[in-house]
Amino acid sequence: MDKQLDLKSIALIGRAFEEYYYMFDLNNTLIKNEIILDVASGVSSFCAEANQQGFNVTASDRIYTFSLTAIGQKCRQDLDTIIEQLPGVADLYVWNFFKDLDSLRVQREKAYKLFIEDFKNHGTRKYVPVEYPLTGFLDKQFTISLMSHFLFLYEDKSLN
Repeated sequence: MDKQLDLKSIALIGRAFEEYYYMFDLNNTLIKNEIILDVASGVSSFCAEANQQGFNVTASDRIYTFSLTAIGQKCRQDLDTIIEQLPGVADLYVWNFFKDLDSLRVQREKAYKLFIEDFKNHGTRKYVPVEYPLTGFLDKQFTISLMSHFLFLYEDKSLN
């Protein structure tokens, strides 16, 4: 494929609860008594929003070893980079969830800012630093695991 985003490293852009809800078809799956692991969560606000709604969600990602200042700075830079490049590849995307680039930017910024605030309040109690595939999680510790394609999309990229 010739047209694609040119990403030199893993991009820290967050998804919100509503995106997860539709992406994973959680309307029939997300049950209040489930123990949910969000794999390679990045700066999504899913964990924060889900826990505020009474769900039991733990986020996991390697970035949780970095300072919130560094994470926030990278989020802003990555979002700017992606928004700059998207017009050239916008025709490759299905625009059912976002109506345009501005709404995408607003949602992504809102998600990562909510993540940062929640991480400040809950730290590694809800945001577990993990270097996949090795984890400290126990067998059957979680009843549902959510993982988007990003775990595989960036296998050749670093966080720097």
